[in-house]
Amino acid sequence: LAHAENEVANLALGVEWQLNRQVQAIDQMMQLLAEQWKADPIHLDPAAWARRAPVLGDMVLQVLVLNERGVVTAATHPDSVGLDFSDRPFFKAQRDSRRAGLFAGPATHGQGSGRWEIDLSRRLENADGSFAGALVGAYDPWALTNSLEQIDLGPRGLIALVGEDGAIRALVSPYEMPEGENIRGSAMFRAIGDLQQGVWTGPSAPDGVERVQAFRRLPDQDLTIVIGFDEAVALRDAETWATTAHWFAGSITVAIVLMAVLLWRARTAWRSRENRLFRDQIGRAHV
Repeated sequence: LAHAENEVANLALGVEWQLNRQVQAIDQMMQLLAEQWKADPIHLDPAAWARRAPVLGDMVLQVLVLNERGVVTAATHPDSVGLDFSDRPFFKAQRDSRRAGLFAGPATHGQGSGRWEIDLSRRLENADGSFAGALVGAYDPWALTNSLEQIDLGPRGLIALVGEDGAIRALVSPYEMPEGENIRGSAMFRAIGDLQQGVWTGPSAPDGVERVQAFRRLPDQDLTIVIGFDEAVALRDAETWATTAHWFAGSITVAIVLMAVLLWRARTAWRSRENRLFRDQIGRAHV
């Protein structure tokens, strides 16, 4: 079981690294788009960028260009043009500070996409440094779990992103998650609140399977990464390892005993030969 706990803790670290890597890739794209906007604010086309960068496009639900009033003037999805995001944290952060840098908002249901998303934003400025608006990339949390589906957690393993409100933002497991699934009343959610980061064994939400689980709270986010091994599988593997170890140790013991017997017999035979040679020499000397 200790081996499974170490394994899930290491995997949770790896998932956090993967998420940070994806966010950095989106941020690099947004910085390039901001430079293009500065050179030609009128003709920046986020949809054309999405066609040119399909790999990043898989991680981003949409890209928005907001003017200084928070209204969308260009977007990868034309239906989003004209929407007002002036009350959103990702817009206010860029409007109120020139040093906001990359701002990552909490996971929300996208007004344009209708799906869970984490809104990343960067400030747009006029030539004189005044506020001109914001560039927004809507990161798809499912992109993280999709990239991790090849991780072997066993037939009933679990990878999830859970919000502070108990809503599951993304999930990889055998469980079919209905729309709007919330685990606020579960033992796992209480454990997340108590531990923030650590390893916990108990019933996973939403399927109730007993798992060895690692939690990692993402800095400056309302998200916790959950990685889980099926406890029964982990215990079975541990028992298999213990049985194998005991068999191996027993085999080594038998081998050592046999070797000792062989060495004892060889040494006895050698001493017998030495004694015979000594007696022969004594006999010849008397003759």
